[in-house]
Parts: sequence; structure tokens; C-alpha cells
Amino acid sequence: MFAPINDLPLSMVYTIGILDAEDGSSWFPVRGFFTDVTRSARPMVAPPGGDYTLAPEAADCYSGPVESGRRDASWGFRQPDGTSLLTLNGSDVELTEGGFLAIGGDAVGPACRLSVDHRDHPLVYTSRAFRVRGRIRDCAVDGVLFVDAIHTLPGRSLFPSPYVESLQVAWCSFANEFVDGSWESGLLLAGRDGYSALCVQHDGQPLAATGRLDSAAYDVEATEPGFPRRVTVSGAGQSFDWRAPDAGRWPVMSHYAPDHRMRRGTLQRMGAGPVRRSLALVEGYVDRMAEHP
Repeated sequence: MFAPINDLPLSMVYTIGILDAEDGSSWFPVRGFFTDVTRSARPMVAPPGGDYTLAPEAADCYSGPVESGRRDASWGFRQPDGTSLLTLNGSDVELTEGGFLAIGGDAVGPACRLSVDHRDHPLVYTSRAFRVRGRIRDCAVDGVLFVDAIHTLPGRSLFPSPYVESLQVAWCSFANEFVDGSWESGLLLAGRDGYSALCVQHDGQPLAATGRLDSAAYDVEATEPGFPRRVTVSGAGQSFDWRAPDAGRWPVMSHYAPDHRMRRGTLQRMGAGPVRRSLALVEGYVDRMAEHP
């Protein structure tokens, strides 16, 4: 993730976790890094069956310069005093935050990677899902952590970019655990002007990937502020159905586009076996979804 890809340098890395705690609460730790400084730290927490709010610990998360790259056999991001924030070692990951969060685990499978040949803003996007467990607020948690890396031209990033400003409609990152103990993970991207992709890995099966979706449909809540409640996509001979319970909404963030929404839900691959647990999120733009229901 840290080396240049297609002659594009690393721009930023960010992590999004979907974690369930033994007390019934749910956590959404989000952390961003540029190569030399932190971008953001927004740990979200939800009560059982509720929506997410920014955790008070966010105010104490480290913000400032970081050292990135390799140290010994590991790669990652560290504070100037050497304190580790994110560490990647082969197929293992560790994330620590402000003394209140420490999680780690191993990869569900290889990374998914998509490349976009945009004339003014070329992009390589890499995402890998890790099964993790640990402690938050001294409470045991377990779930999935997505570690995503963005490569683009020097001085550019995903925020701002044409992808989030106009092209992206819905983005789903997910990991499913089946009742037989196997896993699948991947990303589903539905967008405008050909900005679409499907990349899914199933235990012991060939990668399912395509840069062209056969179909995409959306359903958005009628009440304001309006969150997505269903997204269905098909491609590479497979169909997926993401649905949201009556909870799992992120707070609307002012630094995103006005119609940006994020929500936790569950994802079902049509024809797949029964799922023990689905850890899936949709990040999208509801005004754009309404244009193409």
C-alpha cells in the first residue's frame, strides 16, 4: 500500500471499523492519515439498536505529525515519539487510539484494488478487510476493520475530488461470516459516467470482479434528513442486496457534501448460504440516488 502504484504516490490511508461490543453497543472507529500528518479521527458509538454519535473520546485522539512507512518488518503510521497508531505486518493489523481503543486481527483475504484512468485525477484505490477483536473503553469488541489506501497525483486526495463531488452514488464495503465459518468480503461501487466497480472475494473461490455493473437500484427514506435503506447491485454474474435496519445512521457531517450519508446494514449475496453475521456499510449521496431510483 505504501509504494507508488502506476507511478502514483500514496495520498492517504484511512480505516473504518464495524465493531460490536459485549455490552450490546456498536462502534464505528474512523481514522485518516496523510503520509506526514493525521487527517481525522472520528470514533462513532451507538447504543443497542440505535444510531451513531461522535464518541467523546474523539477530542483526545492524537492529531498532528506522523511518521509513515516501514519500521523493522512492519508498515504503518506512528507519532513522532514512536507511539504506534496503525501497524500492518503481512496479513495482520493493529489499531490503537488515545488509550481507549486497541484492536487487531488478520485479513479476511487479499486486498481489492480498483484503478480509474481519469484524465485530471487518476486514482488507484485499495481496500482490505481484517477480522479484528480487542477492547474499547475496557469492553471486549469484535468485528471487521477496513484499511483503505488512495494513490493519486502529488498534492491531490479523495477529498476533494470529482469522485466524491459528482461521480459516486453508493459505495458498500462489507464482510460476511457464513454459518459454516467461511467468509467473503469486498466492495461494491455504483456511480455515474462509468465510475462503477464490483470486487468480491469468497473463501476458496475465484475473485468476482468487474468495472461495469449490470444494474443498480436505491431506496431512500422519505423523512428528512433521509438515509439510504436499500441498495441492490448486480455484476459479474452476481447480485447483492444491502438493507438497513431502523438504526445504524451516522450523524450528518457538515464537511461532506450536503447529501452525504453513511449507514450500517447487512448485505446478502443472492444464492449464497445463510449468513451468521453481516458487517456492511453504505456511504452514498441520497440526492444522486433519488435521480436514479
